[in-house]
Amino acid sequence: MRDLSIVSFNVNGLLSFMKRRGYTESTFSELLESVCVNSQAGSAAKNVERPDIICIQECKMSFNEDLNNSTGCPGDYDSYFSLTENNKRYSGVVTYCLKSTVVLEAARGLSWLEEAPRQFDMNQKLTAKDLDRFASDVSEARYAYGVALSEIDGEGRCVITDHGHFVLLNLYVPLLRGRTEENDECDQMPFDGLQTQSRSQVQEETAESVDSERLRYRLAFHMYLDLALHLLEQLCGRRVILAGDFNIILGKEDCHGDHGGLLADDCESVSSAEISETKSFDEAYSWVRKLNIQMIQRFGLIDAYRHCHPDVKNKYTCWNQMNQSRVRNQGARIDLFLISKELADRPIRSEILDHIYGSDHCPISLFLKLDESVPIDTVNIKRSLPSICSRYLPQCKQRQSTISQFLASANGGAKPPRDQTSRAQKRPPPGHPLCKHGASCVKKKVTKPGANKGRFYWSCPKSDQQKCNTFVWIEQTSPREKISNDILNFINK
Repeated sequence: MRDLSIVSFNVNGLLSFMKRRGYTESTFSELLESVCVNSQAGSAAKNVERPDIICIQECKMSFNEDLNNSTGCPGDYDSYFSLTENNKRYSGVVTYCLKSTVVLEAARGLSWLEEAPRQFDMNQKLTAKDLDRFASDVSEARYAYGVALSEIDGEGRCVITDHGHFVLLNLYVPLLRGRTEENDECDQMPFDGLQTQSRSQVQEETAESVDSERLRYRLAFHMYLDLALHLLEQLCGRRVILAGDFNIILGKEDCHGDHGGLLADDCESVSSAEISETKSFDEAYSWVRKLNIQMIQRFGLIDAYRHCHPDVKNKYTCWNQMNQSRVRNQGARIDLFLISKELADRPIRSEILDHIYGSDHCPISLFLKLDESVPIDTVNIKRSLPSICSRYLPQCKQRQSTISQFLASANGGAKPPRDQTSRAQKRPPPGHPLCKHGASCVKKKVTKPGANKGRFYWSCPKSDQQKCNTFVWIEQTSPREKISNDILNFINK
């Protein structure tokens, strides 16, 4: 038996989190190894050094502009990203796995449900009848809410990795948004269980309604996730681990404050169609919460933290940054590990690592006891890394060795003579700043009509697909100032 460590962390922007923790892209692998370590927290803190698997939510990254060898292939980790389409820096999840950790298969999102439903069926249990019935269920879900699987995956909310012993779903579940009737467009009030006011007090001030479009999206996400669990657990006999930010509060002990009927256990059972038609945020939240609880019960999933700490209260994973609620520990536990009962039958350990900072969430950890060998069913499966592994992406591949490096290795490591000319050519021109790649910026001119037309700026020299977001205005000087500067430069020489 061996221990396997998994951590889950909503970092509220991966590159921003990196900077907040004092790291750079060149030291990104060190950040991952110590992502759940706080050396100043004291010996009692439950640090997790060098986790086997790291599930990160809310990356807020672009495939073309932010992903590179440092973030995609950091040190001893391989990565599996699912980011938003059109390079929008919104949402996004990534699963980092130590290279020593077995990864048999992986998928971005849930679109594989209709494209290749056998993808995680390593026992080949699915029959043609199962596949036909399942295809009908997927079509029904799409018809019920008018949300296709491609729209779900377009927001980068799920990465699935098959580790033989279990299938891991890294999830960033959509937030259920509310809006006030006083200002329907600007005053959106997402309820995440973190407000310090009581719900009755809020209702007295403004009447809150639900964002119907996001409600349909949340219900569609829930139904597709339900189908994925049905396929994996019940049809294929796989054990699953759901990790991530669920944006829902399971019990009253998992949230600070009084929220009235939102967390009531006696709300009536209704159909998904009825939920999608409601205008009340309170009703929608209560019913969606009940749908989640029913899903957990239907598939026999275990809340790992509550399983290990049944009586612990006032332990939260998310706090409202607007009112410094973390200082007062007024938060909610919305980051979870939900695991198959067979995994919970073995000794497990799960903790809330609220001594780790850098985000409005804190990480959570899970330790499992696994057999040394991978299940026998995986013996005949090829062991090459899944196709969505970041090491196969062009922007994540390391630069090829230069001819001089090749000659050096061929000559037994002898260094070739220095080429002063080529070295001078590589030196950036005077006054040219460096972009985030470390390359010399190029000077460009604004041609688009507007107030800035004709102005010059510094930009990354790489192609559009590899370009970073370096942008610096060039302050222009008048001809008289230029002549004065030239005279001063001549005198200084």
